[in-house]
Amino acid sequence: MTGLRPTLGGKANATGKGPPVRIFVAVVLLVVAWSRIDPAAVANAISHAAAGPLLVSFLVLVAERFVTIAKWLVLLEARGWKRPRSEAMLIYWSNNFVGLFLPTGLGLDVLNAFRTHRAGMRLADATSVVTVDRVLSLVSLAGVVTVAWLLATDLKGELTGAVIALGAAIVAVAFIATLPWQTRILTTLSRFGTGEKIALRLASFHESVVSFRHDRWALSLSFLLSVVAQLLRVLEVAVMAHAFGPGLGWRKAMVVVPAANAVTALPISIGGGLGLRENAYLYLFPRVGVSENDAMALSVLVFAWVVIWVLPGGLLAFARRSMPSA
Repeated sequence: MTGLRPTLGGKANATGKGPPVRIFVAVVLLVVAWSRIDPAAVANAISHAAAGPLLVSFLVLVAERFVTIAKWLVLLEARGWKRPRSEAMLIYWSNNFVGLFLPTGLGLDVLNAFRTHRAGMRLADATSVVTVDRVLSLVSLAGVVTVAWLLATDLKGELTGAVIALGAAIVAVAFIATLPWQTRILTTLSRFGTGEKIALRLASFHESVVSFRHDRWALSLSFLLSVVAQLLRVLEVAVMAHAFGPGLGWRKAMVVVPAANAVTALPISIGGGLGLRENAYLYLFPRVGVSENDAMALSVLVFAWVVIWVLPGGLLAFARRSMPSA
């Protein structure tokens, strides 16, 4: 082996065999979650929810998605994107629609890289953008979870799920921080025929991150936007909870929402974390005073808002593809 070159194949292969298993996992988790509560009570809670907070929560979701798109545009332009911003936005928006049918996280990353490459960006640059975008989201989520956990001293004894999420986030950040040393070790091992595939993937990941070393302004701005997006996700659920009665409260929401999002982001399901979200909400939210029925209603509406948001992107992409070329 003479060297390690970044490829997208590792991610593509990783997701190629996964969908049937992830669909099975999603179905099992959904069955487990819904078997714990009364679906009629959940439907009744949603039907009697106040319209005002629901509308505001959806507008917060829209704001969060535009912040996320802005972060995406900053990273793209840092890697030499020359086409109109509207085209990049449409790619990202429509990919989120298709992403509902792909493995959580990884499938969307591969799709973003593939379609950005087809729009004229070098594959190495497209791969680095989606990789850094995912890393920044992970690090910002870990930061929000950690800060919320440190501040919520009165909730620590009750929220063991947040401890698990925090531990997972810390492990993920430690993994990223030690990536250069991991790559060197595995590169050395690969010379003896050990861990070559893992070394290739890690080298690809590391090179994608390192390629941004001269774009510190873009990284800083993107990280700031990523933190803002995480906080808007908390605000969305905190506002939504007001539709079902007494408010969840900002401090409690700061603990349970990022923890639930961390669980939902695990790449073992489809549809943006189907099954994972429901079980995370059912476990975490009753521990801060939200009933199980209201927790499930929140989970249903959070997913519904995502679907409503991505539908126009899917329809726009379909309409654009259907138009005859000039």
